[in-house]
Amino acid sequence: MEKGPSTLRRNRGRTARDSQRVDPIAVYDYTLRCAVLAAQEELKSKMTDTTPPGTDGSGRRAATPGGERVEKHSSTTLHDTLGGLAEMFSDSDKQDKLNRDVVKGLLRRIDDVLSRRDVSNHVYADPHFLAAVRSFRSPLDAQKAKPSGKINDLIVIFVQTSKIELTRAFPPPATISEHLNAHVAAFTELLKVTLTHDAPGAASPETIERLAGLSAPTKRASSGGSRSRDTPSYQTHSRSGSLPVNRMNAMLEGVESHPLVKGVAELFQMDPNVHTRKVRELMALCTDANLMKDLMKLKSNVHTQAAFPASPNDFPTAQAYETWKARELGNLKGMIAMLTLSNPNLVTDMEATSVGSANLLGGSAASRPSSLYGSGPPSPRHASMEDGLSSVAFTFIPPDPKSYYRILLSMCIDFDLTVRPQSERSKSSILTPLSESILKETHVRWRIGLPFREVLYLELIRQHWESGGVVLDEVKHALQRLVKGFKEVSVDEWATQDTALLVRILHSVFNTTTRELRSDLEEYFRINPEIIHDKLDLLEKICDIPVFQQENLDLDRTYEDLEMAVEGAAVLRWTDIDAVASQEGGKGGLARVTALADKLVKELTMILKRFPEPIGGHVSVISIVLGKQMPYFALEMENWAMSADARMVAVEDVFVLYHKVLRLRSLYAKYGPSGKRVVNFKMESWFLFHVRTMLRTMESSCPDWVTNAVKQDEFAIISGNVDYSSSVMDLFTALHQNLDFIRDLHWPNEVQNAYFLTALSKIVAKAMDQYSAAMEACFNEDISPKPVHPQQAQPNMFGSALSGATLGGVSNAFNRARSQWIGDVSSKRELSKPFHFTSEMCVKLNNIEEARHRIDKIYQYLDVELVAEIVREFSGQQPVEKSPTMRYTYSIKIVRAENLKPMDQNGFSDPYVVLEFNEETIARTKTVYETLNPRWDENFDVSLNAEKGSLLAIVMDEDLVGADDDCGACQIKLAPSLYQDYQAHDEWLDLDTQGRLLVRISMEGEKDDIQFWFGKAFRALKRAEDDMIAAIAHKMSGYIKTCLSPKVISTLLGRDRKITDLFRTPSQKATDVDIRECERALGPLLDYFDKNLKLLNDNLREPIMQQLLLKIWTDILVILEDDLLPPLSDQPSSMKPLDSYELLKVYFNGGEDGDAVPIDQLETPKYYELLAINHAYNNDVQALIDDYDTVTKTHVEAANTRGGRGPDRSKSVYRSKNLNATIKRTRPERKVQKSHNLPSAEAILRLLRLRQGKAAKDFLKEQMHKRNLATSTQLAMQETPDEVPPVPLLPNLKSPVLYPPLRE
Repeated sequence: MEKGPSTLRRNRGRTARDSQRVDPIAVYDYTLRCAVLAAQEELKSKMTDTTPPGTDGSGRRAATPGGERVEKHSSTTLHDTLGGLAEMFSDSDKQDKLNRDVVKGLLRRIDDVLSRRDVSNHVYADPHFLAAVRSFRSPLDAQKAKPSGKINDLIVIFVQTSKIELTRAFPPPATISEHLNAHVAAFTELLKVTLTHDAPGAASPETIERLAGLSAPTKRASSGGSRSRDTPSYQTHSRSGSLPVNRMNAMLEGVESHPLVKGVAELFQMDPNVHTRKVRELMALCTDANLMKDLMKLKSNVHTQAAFPASPNDFPTAQAYETWKARELGNLKGMIAMLTLSNPNLVTDMEATSVGSANLLGGSAASRPSSLYGSGPPSPRHASMEDGLSSVAFTFIPPDPKSYYRILLSMCIDFDLTVRPQSERSKSSILTPLSESILKETHVRWRIGLPFREVLYLELIRQHWESGGVVLDEVKHALQRLVKGFKEVSVDEWATQDTALLVRILHSVFNTTTRELRSDLEEYFRINPEIIHDKLDLLEKICDIPVFQQENLDLDRTYEDLEMAVEGAAVLRWTDIDAVASQEGGKGGLARVTALADKLVKELTMILKRFPEPIGGHVSVISIVLGKQMPYFALEMENWAMSADARMVAVEDVFVLYHKVLRLRSLYAKYGPSGKRVVNFKMESWFLFHVRTMLRTMESSCPDWVTNAVKQDEFAIISGNVDYSSSVMDLFTALHQNLDFIRDLHWPNEVQNAYFLTALSKIVAKAMDQYSAAMEACFNEDISPKPVHPQQAQPNMFGSALSGATLGGVSNAFNRARSQWIGDVSSKRELSKPFHFTSEMCVKLNNIEEARHRIDKIYQYLDVELVAEIVREFSGQQPVEKSPTMRYTYSIKIVRAENLKPMDQNGFSDPYVVLEFNEETIARTKTVYETLNPRWDENFDVSLNAEKGSLLAIVMDEDLVGADDDCGACQIKLAPSLYQDYQAHDEWLDLDTQGRLLVRISMEGEKDDIQFWFGKAFRALKRAEDDMIAAIAHKMSGYIKTCLSPKVISTLLGRDRKITDLFRTPSQKATDVDIRECERALGPLLDYFDKNLKLLNDNLREPIMQQLLLKIWTDILVILEDDLLPPLSDQPSSMKPLDSYELLKVYFNGGEDGDAVPIDQLETPKYYELLAINHAYNNDVQALIDDYDTVTKTHVEAANTRGGRGPDRSKSVYRSKNLNATIKRTRPERKVQKSHNLPSAEAILRLLRLRQGKAAKDFLKEQMHKRNLATSTQLAMQETPDEVPPVPLLPNLKSPVLYPPLRE
């Protein structure tokens, strides 16, 4: 026989044992036998259904040799119906189980037939049928207690019983076919009625339908006879053993063209002629009789425990063998029964070979171990049958079925993968339906069990997967088929060899999968993670199989192998990344390490996205890669940082690298290996120099930010929702960019990061100082050009600057007097004119307020308290070293003075204050004209490098001609120990002549304290805001003073006098005026207020407007006080009382609506003092003297009660989270005693000047002498001691630390 060469080549890759022992031609032979048998059965069924016996293939009636014609079947033949039952019952043991209802119902109906109560069928009167039923009843009755088996067993048993009875009645050569068909039809009718009425649901609808077909009597041709057991199935319709030539040719052509037969030829690539000859040879061999012989031989082998198909030695336990035996006998029994039912003459032929009275299910009805009727040893007749077949070779089963099946399955897989198109394959398998049909026919005939088939399929698929022939999904599908098979046949019931093969194949699949995983992980940077997950899923399913779990695999070793694969791949991958980075960035330098960091960040991010969780819960790809590659990268960074050009590169490029390194550090900290040597990312060593460089760049650029922002500002509102201009936005945009830059560094060293933020706060403070000065300068330019004081330094003939004192010594006195005269006159003229404000001025003031608001937000954004605490804790651990060049900066605010000595003829002075240090003028305030209670509110910063020192504050009276007069002087003591809490201290200093001076002192000093710099920034803005508000009030106060001048008041009160009236005695009676007269007299002032205050209110923020109105109101009260009372002196005065301030109070409160400044804010202490003065204005001299004694006594008692306690310094402005709000809260609320019973002592003395007589004059001289003497005593006590006692430290403040603690 010829054989296909390609088939032989494909099988060379199989095991050596298989290829040496099994010839593929032999496999072809036995496979073709199964295909021919299946083809004949299918064709025979089709011919029975479509071509009546005795007709040719065209449907014409065929004549018998005697000229008779075969009648057409009137109903479905017994052969057809039993053939259908064979398909239903042959390979299943789970359908149509026998139960008690079926047994009891059938027994009752059999009894009715035997007792002749049921005569509905004429067959019931047949004595041979009754004898068969009587014999059948006995074993059926034994099943009442515990039924076993299936419904089709009843038909099989009855057929055998009926055959025995008919054979006895009609010995050969008589035929029993017609009688047997009638008996079977009558019995199935009985069974169908029982199932329908007595046991509904016991049988499936398909079974009932087929029983109904069997119950119809079949009329066979009387001329039809039985065929010989060796007669082919296509010859069974002729008694003489032959058919017409055209019928035989049709059968032969049908077999040759059958898909299974043709598929076998294609599979083995056989020559068509050779294949045709082989098919014709096998037509005579592939008969029902030979199939019956194979089945009987198999049944006999099972009963005799022969080696094939299996013996007890093939199973691990006796129970497993018995389970297999029962299942195998059940399958064989079903196939034998169906074959017998389809061809009843096979029974007669088999009986001729010593089957005897034994039924086809093995053993007698009473002794068959796996039968419906009990258990027991095989009967003697059955044994003789087995002996008779013991030497007979199998027709359809090859010598080594498993080896043959292995080769066949391997060839089917190879052929379907390489030859047949993929479209022909089934969706769930790589096999085509044709190959699956061939394999099914062979494994049923060859008795290849399910365990071996599924394990073998998995092994062959694994081999193809390993060689790249199939994908992983096919392996998973093969494993799913295996697991599904466990549900049909438990692993505990498997044969020992099959279990061993299973374990070996599972190990093989496991190892192959592990190798594939290792290979995949060696390319972790490009592999699809789904592939990894699929293989892991396959491994998990393998490990879930119970028999594999018993192997106690060392999975830890497997995971270690996978980790080693990733480690090796990570090292190789580093080499590739390094090479690419060198190509892009050069061999060294910043560009190379930046490219290297960039590629590492991208690849590690990709790895993290692909493998977010460890593989199998053990192999963390990202951790392994980080552990292998980061040490190399850290070494590269160290080499770059130590190189000569590391500090020469652009700082912007360095921070591009920094953020990439920071990302790598973050990945390593989160996903890096634990428990191993940790990579040290020396961020401080690599980038600290560059951060400091960036901070220095920011500090040097800060003035430009401010200058550019102010220069480009048009001081117009940028939108309707805001009330400030562009300079604020531009400046803070620049500041925020740098703040965000430092914040986004996420610097790993929190102490260094705190110092970075402290340095930034210094930049912010300087920016705010510069910005506030710029806004104030622009604002002052709008209001009035800044006057040039003669005391200011002027360039001399040598080009150097001379101080005010030096200038005073060398300048010409006449020129100085002339400049003072012109300056003073112009200043007074300007002040007396009404000044109208603009919206641009308001925008500048709003800019300062907006800057304060944004500084407060930055304070919170940077979490300044935490930063300060970190610095203080670190500083507390460091030794405090005092530098000999350390400087201390003091902020000194000249606030106001009281009761100054009058130096001019009009009873007033024109005071200003000069600060001197070491006999050199260092500061000068503006001049406030015609007042003894001036208010300056001017700030000066004084920087000293000594531990302690003092300033001389001199109050001077400015004169138009000649030298300025000295109004008084006092010492201002400065020492760090006095102001180390960095709070503002209000100090009332008595002048050496008369009156006192209020100064506000705080020490600022530069230090690494973030709260200090924020406080400095806020104070700079607040000082500028206060000065600008004071400038507005001062600009308005000149016109207010003009409108409220004594001349206007005198005119209002009817006291307008001539110059000669100065020599007359003043009238003691004042003219009464009403509010309307006051309103008419003050009309110009009120009109001025209406215009300008409305503009200010529309453009200024509400807090600023409130502060401005209070400032204006205070100035008005001071002006009115000066109008009411003469200056303090020991000489009498002739001034008269005035009541017009009540009208102004109503105006500032908002008139009838009262929606302007609240009354409680307008009713200040100065207001109540004026009320008290007005109340005591007409008191006589003695009453005023008594009031003076009462007031002074009360003042002394209050001082003694207070015990000399100083101001409360327990809370520093630096220790507040909300800086803005805290500084606002530092000013205590004024609790005004709403009483105007007694004026102040000084006011009483000034009232006494209005009284004539010796008593008033003497009392004034006496009290003025006492006041001057007390002032001299205090000045003597103010001499600076050698050692200044330190201020006690605050609670919780460490001694070596100069900063206050963060929290109380």
